[in-house]
Amino acid sequence: VEVPVEVEVEKPVEVEVLITPTPEPIPQGGSMVESTFADANILNPILSSDSSSSDIHTKLFLGLLTLDEFSGEVIGELAESWTVSEDGLTYTFKIREDVVWTDGTPVTANDVKFTYDAIDSELVDTPRKSNIELVDSFNVIDDYTLEIVFGTLDCTALQNFTLGIL
Repeated sequence: VEVPVEVEVEKPVEVEVLITPTPEPIPQGGSMVESTFADANILNPILSSDSSSSDIHTKLFLGLLTLDEFSGEVIGELAESWTVSEDGLTYTFKIREDVVWTDGTPVTANDVKFTYDAIDSELVDTPRKSNIELVDSFNVIDDYTLEIVFGTLDCTALQNFTLGIL
């Protein structure tokens, strides 16, 4: 006895593949408008203590380090790299050589030292003194190398070097 068997044959299916070009890079430059709920009180990063002022001066001044806005990780801003001694007391920062002040003068390790010396000065009343209270010395090794020596371990050291440089 023969039983008829139906066999389904799959027909080829055409699939359309869309190839998208690599997106154009985001244009650099231009303007940005950001609103805030309050006015900045002071634009000097070593003197200010309010968030409205901080919101402004973080856009005006580069820090030795900064925080990655997505991960919160400490990353270099003026510092292109840094090393920490085996005992955790000496941080050596290599300053980027491609950063200049508005007049074209290169930003150097001396500028970074000046900022932290100002914070440490008895002549400056700043809420930032606690950022460097465990630092024994700021040593300029050369124009683009700064060594920061601590007297004791400081687990907040990197976070404290995100302050804008004057």
